[in-house]
Amino acid sequence: MPAAAAQETFNPFDINRGFTAVAQGDAYLNNGEVEGAVAAFGVIATGNPNGYPGVHSAAGEADYTVPSIDGTPVRILATAYIGDGALDVSNRDDSKTIAADSPEANAVVKLVSLEGMAGSKRSDFLRLTNNSNGIIDLKSVKFDDAAISNFKTEKPAVSDYFADVDQKIARTTQCLASMYNPELALSHAVDLNERGGMLYPSDFDTKRPNVINYADVAGKTIKMDNADGYKPTAEAPLVIRVAKGVTSLQAINIEGWSPNKGQEQKLARYIMLDMSEVTGEVKIDGLTLGSIWAPQASLNFSSGVTTNGQWFAGGNIKAAGGGELHHHTFLGQLPCGDRVADPTPDPKIGTTVAVDGSQVKVLPLTGGTVIDTVAYEGLTPGTKYELAGEVRTAPAGEKTGIVASAEFTPTTAAGTTTVEFVITADQVAAYAGQDLVVFEYLTADGQPVAEHTDPKDQAQTFTVAKQPLKVVDPKIGTTVAVDGSQVKVLPLTGGTVIDTVAYEGLTPGTKYELAGEVRTAPAGEKTGIVASAEFTPTTAAGTTTVEFVITADQVAAYAGQDLVVFEYLTADGQPVAEHTDPKDQAQTFTVAEQPVNPDNPKKPAPEVPKEELAKSGGEAAWPALSAGILLFVGGMMLLLKRRSGRV
Repeated sequence: MPAAAAQETFNPFDINRGFTAVAQGDAYLNNGEVEGAVAAFGVIATGNPNGYPGVHSAAGEADYTVPSIDGTPVRILATAYIGDGALDVSNRDDSKTIAADSPEANAVVKLVSLEGMAGSKRSDFLRLTNNSNGIIDLKSVKFDDAAISNFKTEKPAVSDYFADVDQKIARTTQCLASMYNPELALSHAVDLNERGGMLYPSDFDTKRPNVINYADVAGKTIKMDNADGYKPTAEAPLVIRVAKGVTSLQAINIEGWSPNKGQEQKLARYIMLDMSEVTGEVKIDGLTLGSIWAPQASLNFSSGVTTNGQWFAGGNIKAAGGGELHHHTFLGQLPCGDRVADPTPDPKIGTTVAVDGSQVKVLPLTGGTVIDTVAYEGLTPGTKYELAGEVRTAPAGEKTGIVASAEFTPTTAAGTTTVEFVITADQVAAYAGQDLVVFEYLTADGQPVAEHTDPKDQAQTFTVAKQPLKVVDPKIGTTVAVDGSQVKVLPLTGGTVIDTVAYEGLTPGTKYELAGEVRTAPAGEKTGIVASAEFTPTTAAGTTTVEFVITADQVAAYAGQDLVVFEYLTADGQPVAEHTDPKDQAQTFTVAEQPVNPDNPKKPAPEVPKEELAKSGGEAAWPALSAGILLFVGGMMLLLKRRSGRV
């Protein structure tokens, strides 16, 4: 074996500062629970409406220390808490091994922005509620002793608590490269023998990290029959290298290494999955043991099984499914040696966008300044470079016409600079509520050097504010009908008048009362005819009805007249809206006229009993028939006399 050239040892997860999972982007927690602490440089949210559990120990081990921010133990650290989910920070400890006054039993939440947050009493503890009705229950914080300001960070950004993060990532990348360099002999490549579809690793080293390629073991059963009892340790951890282009991490099935509490779960502290070269989003499904180092990737934990270890992600962390995330601090000490014949890295840039004045990267419709921080490496110090930036739609990548540029001359090969986009209201008007992404192109003396043009990269994506919802004042309108009449005529015998009330701008779920009255039209004088109805709308706009059952006595005085319906809408006795237009034809109907008496037109004709109208013969019919015949004969005789000139 060649002589080792180790200069020092390093632990990639020192960068986590004690957090179980760190995302340089956003974090979305919707899996079973987290037994540990989570930090997001961006925002944090949960889709759990019943309280996403933040506990200390249940199915995991309790022998870890929670991180501290501004001297306060925390389980959640983020720029802001968004969404309508619920976080339940209980610090529960099923092991019964942590003291009631310990940091682990009293960990809380720290947020850069408390905008829109309010505190309230829930039982005897403090509940924080955001402006989307998302809640955080801090069950170890007594309401009477609480002040919301206690949960605001002292520093203006989460990244400020992770000092020199870019340099530490770069150092880890360099150290891992040296560890894998066969000329330095700082690690050991494990022999893998395949028989019958199963792998039999052998010749593990007990003094150096043992390295296996993920592609060689993915989806296969690993039998440790020839491993001489090897189990990973701090001095001889197991490092699994994940190659560029991998989009999914599956289970690594090592027989005899159980992830259950009290068995081999603690082996997770000495297993690391190195995803240094992986970019984009990686789905994690089935992985149970090991910490994940992914400085250029986003992690999507979507699994029904629990994973144990620590995570570091350069992008977002999403957690869903029934699996839990258990804290196990990575304890492997990896050797870091000097590189041999290491070529100068190719120029490369990456970008992280921010909106001036917004902690959650939302650009108001009035416009504003978008600041794109460009991280570069592999440049030539003293050379002048130009950055040309453009804003596109995300994730489609369509051009918006919004551009900006900047020049800079680096003094070192790696560093950061900024490009500022001053965006007007006119420029963003067409993109309300949409995501936009920044593309950057680096040139030197007009020649292309590097670019960063990923339309799905969340780090370089921001959002334009939505158009405000139009508030509609409550309003009603009515359309009247007479039951049984196509022409809205109410008979003198009375009947039912149905008033259909159309409403808008109401509050769904609220009980409303409609009080209707009938008046004369167009004078608007009261008739004393009233009706009412109650209803509870399920939508802001819709229709309901009020029915007036009107008697013959009530309409007798209005024969032949127009009547109009007025409606008054109230809620809990308070006026909401009304429709009282005495000239509105839509809410007007007519009472039938009294029949005319032929003997005395000014006197209404007496009503004829129905039984008499039904007679087809009898004494009452003959006199009328005879009179008709005599009138006809007399008329004819008079006509003949006039024609003969005798009259």
